[in-house]
Amino acid sequence: MPGAPDPVSVLWEPAAVKFMTGVRQANGAWYGIRIADPEPRHVLSFGERGIDVLERDRAGTGGLDARDRWRRGFVRAVYRRARGGPPLELQVGIKMPRRGVIPPGRYVRGRILKGKAATARHKQQRITGNPAARADPRARDW
Repeated sequence: MPGAPDPVSVLWEPAAVKFMTGVRQANGAWYGIRIADPEPRHVLSFGERGIDVLERDRAGTGGLDARDRWRRGFVRAVYRRARGGPPLELQVGIKMPRRGVIPPGRYVRGRILKGKAATARHKQQRITGNPAARADPRARDW
C-alpha cells in the first residue's frame, strides 16, 4: 500500500501483533478474538481528524464483513503484520451484543492456510493480486 497507513489501523497495531502471534501458534487451526466497538473517546478523537470510525470504509475492497472504518482498520493492521508470510484467511463475524462485562463487538478469526488451500490462495493472489493493494488510494481520507 503506497503512502501513509490508515491512522485507525495504526491504533490497532499492538492488537494485530497479538492476534498474529495467536494465529501462528494455532498452526493452521482457527484462532479467534472479539474486537470491541469503538469507545466514545475513539469516535471523538478520530472525528476531530475528520475520520468517522462508524461509517463505511470507502477505501476498502469489501471482501470481508469488516465494512466500517473501525474493523477495517484492524484488518489492515493484521494484513500488514502478515505481509510476506504464508497465506492468511480472515473472517469477521456478525455484530454481537454486550454479554456481562464483555463489550459489544465482532468476533474475528484467522488461520494460516496450509497444503492445497495455501497453494490455491497463492495462485489466486498471484493472478489477481493482493485485494488490499487494489484499494483506490484516492478514496482515502488520510
